[in-house]
Amino acid sequence: MNRKVSAKNEWVVLSCCFGVEVMTLLVFLSIYRLSVKGGVLEHLGTPWGGVLLAGSAGGLLLMWIMGAGCYYEWRAGARKLLFTMITGLFLVCAFTFMAEVSLKLIAVPHPWSIYDEVIGGLTLQPRQWEKVQSVYSGALATRSMEKAFLVSDPVTGWTVGPSRSSESGMYFSSSDGLRSGASGGPIREETSSCRIALVGDSFTFGEGVRFEDTWGSVLGETLGTHCQILNFGVPGYGIDQIYLRYMKDVRPWHPTIVIASFIDDDLWRTMSVYAFLKFPAAKFPFTKPRFVLDDGGRLILARRPDASLEEPFRHASIHDLPGISYDAMYAPMEWEQAGWEWVSRSYLLRSLVSLHPVFNISRPEVSKEAMLDLNSQLLLSLRREIAVDGASLLVVAMPGVEEDLKDGAAEGLGAKLLGGHKVPYTDLRVCLKAEASSDLFDPPSAGGHYSPKGNRLAARCLVEEVRGLL
Repeated sequence: MNRKVSAKNEWVVLSCCFGVEVMTLLVFLSIYRLSVKGGVLEHLGTPWGGVLLAGSAGGLLLMWIMGAGCYYEWRAGARKLLFTMITGLFLVCAFTFMAEVSLKLIAVPHPWSIYDEVIGGLTLQPRQWEKVQSVYSGALATRSMEKAFLVSDPVTGWTVGPSRSSESGMYFSSSDGLRSGASGGPIREETSSCRIALVGDSFTFGEGVRFEDTWGSVLGETLGTHCQILNFGVPGYGIDQIYLRYMKDVRPWHPTIVIASFIDDDLWRTMSVYAFLKFPAAKFPFTKPRFVLDDGGRLILARRPDASLEEPFRHASIHDLPGISYDAMYAPMEWEQAGWEWVSRSYLLRSLVSLHPVFNISRPEVSKEAMLDLNSQLLLSLRREIAVDGASLLVVAMPGVEEDLKDGAAEGLGAKLLGGHKVPYTDLRVCLKAEASSDLFDPPSAGGHYSPKGNRLAARCLVEEVRGLL
């Protein structure tokens, strides 16, 4: 009789032991989620607060049952449950160790981020600031400022360095810091009856193609030699940097026409500060300026670029970076939190946390409404400044991905924004879509920018607009 009772208690105690482990895990996950969102007590009324209470109560109940079984066996003179509990603890530790090792072995670098890891398509959180510091410390240590094609700039954050050639040998810049067909010589010596300045991002710069194949160069050939094309495009620029590039670098050239072109993503780049967040797939160490609007809707420069590329990566935590709250790409809950850094050392815990990530708190300063308002003021200010200088402005909303040209694609965000302010613009997707070609873009693995054919078609779409302004 006693042996049968002992066997029954043995299974009860072993089951309770595993149950306590499960309850402990649920309590950990709930405490982690609630604490990083602002506090456990403040969020007890949420679903995860319910999980915490239920897990705690369930764990205590199982521990009481397990304790009662042990006490009964002890009174009967049996000691077998001690071995049972040790066995259960050993099995849990062995499973945890094997799971940790297995997950570490199958974790691979994220395909679109140089400092993140994925397991079976699951991006691991919390993200590790030390990993970012390691990646960029190494990149900056080997970076040669004399050879780098893009260099830091105190106004725009970064720009094209003067008299440079890229490592690939595809890109060259003049001594004036403009993209050119060869490295070195000044463009300013060229004489012409008109100057057309192109200002924009990588699509304006012509990333992925030779200088001769950029839409700016093709446009110049089509117009003839009486017009000088000046390519002020810089990869990675947002609307704010396009505005500052004009004010700082384009204005002194007194162009006849300014073509300001952008893609929809440039609107969100305006809302960023740290390039490593906006461009996680590239070793892009720059910081950028950040405008905000005051209560009267006027532009205020709230954050200037760092003087040193190393400065951001010297901080102990990403949460300590100056102006990080202004960066729309910063998701506070995705990064390791103070007091919980040990969680990011375990692949098992990171996997469990990542299965149901912590939702980020809404931040009005980086909302879609704030983004639209800020970019509206920047584009209107750019328009006013160019008008004051006596130049003509052609605003071009460009498709940034091949999906923008497919049937049923929604109207571009930039085009909608310009239309709402009754700012004259050219929507390039209308013309490109009529071509119905699938090779206007390079594949994503090659950058996803316009192919030589796409650049030629873009120039053809703009030439009549430019001739009208001339």
